[in-house]
Amino acid sequence: METPGPTKLVRVALEPVAGDPHAIVARALDAARAGARVLVLRNTVRDAVETQIALEALATAEDAALLFRVGEIATLHHARFAKTDRELLDQAIEMGFGKQAPAKRGVVAVATQTVQQSLDLDADLLFTDLAPMDVLLQRFGRVHRHPERHPHRPCGFDVARAVVMTGREPLDECLRATGEACGPHGAGTVYDNLLILEATRQRLARGAELHIPGENRELVEVTTHPEALQELATRLGEAWVKHWQNAWGRWFAHVNLAKLNLVERHQRFGKYSFKRTDIEERIPSRLGESDRRARFAEPPVGPFGGRVSELTLPGWLVRGAPPDPDLVPTEIRSEAGPFGMSLRFVFGGIDVIYDRLGLRPAPAAAAAPDDDMADA
Repeated sequence: METPGPTKLVRVALEPVAGDPHAIVARALDAARAGARVLVLRNTVRDAVETQIALEALATAEDAALLFRVGEIATLHHARFAKTDRELLDQAIEMGFGKQAPAKRGVVAVATQTVQQSLDLDADLLFTDLAPMDVLLQRFGRVHRHPERHPHRPCGFDVARAVVMTGREPLDECLRATGEACGPHGAGTVYDNLLILEATRQRLARGAELHIPGENRELVEVTTHPEALQELATRLGEAWVKHWQNAWGRWFAHVNLAKLNLVERHQRFGKYSFKRTDIEERIPSRLGESDRRARFAEPPVGPFGGRVSELTLPGWLVRGAPPDPDLVPTEIRSEAGPFGMSLRFVFGGIDVIYDRLGLRPAPAAAAAPDDDMADA
């Protein structure tokens, strides 16, 4: 059966540069200086912020126009921004990478998973952290997306190119004796099944050119099918088998938890009651369910000039905060920081900063172990 739609050739290179943001942005800037649109897509907010800082440190005064901006303010794109600011970020990145963007203007944007869906972006070059194959295919879809732009691409960027960034150490160093995994760049946190990451890495290492969407089914099946993953675990050794058993057991636990908390619609009303929804009894139904909302009676001015009426605080950041689903700041102040004016808030003892790089823990709390979690 023929695959609908035009086939796109993507040249993919695996490179162990995920832990070296300076090397990444040096190449991204060189491409932008040649007129290319460059997306640098990191798995975690922490890596994205570090990459943005490295980018700004390396950029010269002549490079200022090449950096992704909201208005005149250099920034990056991720989920830890207020809703009103996210709307400005979405508009700005489509102005730089969308159909209405200048045809031959170079630009570098650092982002997370927030740009891999929904936004209609067209880049000439992509740098992306290693992720499951189905996720990478979404990201590859942001390179050479608009055929009508092909005649206007800068010299040397006539073929879609993606650099998949890995760590210098093998993935098995992220495995723990329990079978769980935790490592840098989202390995074991954002993407908890390391077998899928390893299968993806091995498949990409086999061939530098992908033809999509024609090869999509094969690419996804050989990297995510349970039989393929079990065979890979057996081949890699005991630690990987234990990790496979852990991942499979966790998946079954999630399925059974969902079944235990289904609303039984076949039961007659009056003989059946809904589950409790107190915050301490709530059953998570999606990623981010433990996030909390912070509201401001008098919205302060945010990093891009608009008013910030509320912020979403990731669940790992507000552990120990009062159980009220809406947090009210006990302290708000504006102060000059290393990245311009920032807002500093205290919520039930939780100290955070909000500026043009987004929401993050105040410096004293910045070493929180779970700050490597996904932001999607």
